Amino acid sequence: MYCFKRIFLTLLISGMFLPQLATASQLFQPFIEKLKKEGCIIPTPPKAVAGFPSYTYTYTISGEFAHVGQEDLAVLCDMGNKRYIRIKWGGEFRCNSTIEASLGDSIEAVGKPYILIHYESYGGEVPPEIRHKGINDIFLGKASVVHYCHKSKWLELTGAD
Repeated sequence: MYCFKRIFLTLLISGMFLPQLATASQLFQPFIEKLKKEGCIIPTPPKAVAGFPSYTYTYTISGEFAHVGQEDLAVLCDMGNKRYIRIKWGGEFRCNSTIEASLGDSIEAVGKPYILIHYESYGGEVPPEIRHKGINDIFLGKASVVHYCHKSKWLELTGAD
């Protein structure tokens, strides 16, 4: 399922759609167009990064970021010297739709095991009960922060160090 979502989102961003995905793509296409009008440039992956030749960059992800059963979309946007994450909420549960000051190399959806293992390894803010996915904001080779929507507010939880 993860691979399907990644292919779908890549095709969606590039404007190319497979015929069987046309209905699903219509759900997020207006959001992508809105971001482009705001000046959001969705980054293109570099050829290779020293020390991380096989790393796959991800700039668009989907997941249950506010509530189990609600599918949301997150996009990493580049505005020159500033990067941020924009979220398209799939239902009534939500936090702020923009996460400012992204670390900005890549994003990924992470669940309870990732969040708890990194908290236990590195400390940081005590996570609430983890019931849905978080957004791991990755600065490749340096660190990451997990943005977790809890009670309509974004928490910054410990990611990789």
